[in-house]
Amino acid sequence: MVHKSRRDGMRKSNVAATAQTVFFRRMRTVLIRPYGKGLIATTMYYDYELRSSEKALEKMPKTASAWAKALQRNC
Repeated sequence: MVHKSRRDGMRKSNVAATAQTVFFRRMRTVLIRPYGKGLIATTMYYDYELRSSEKALEKMPKTASAWAKALQRNC
């Protein structure tokens, strides 16, 4: 249960918190911030864990017909 006073205090002060937790057997740093009626944790990554958008998207189909063919192959 979220302590309303903590959440509202964080929102009023415009601050966030960091914490460490274990996801999938790995220690992760998360950013905790107020969200709606609760708190939300966002996983933070180190630069070496990320890849560029160009590299991530290079294998994506370029046209609608290529997308359709790729979807048919995967069904």
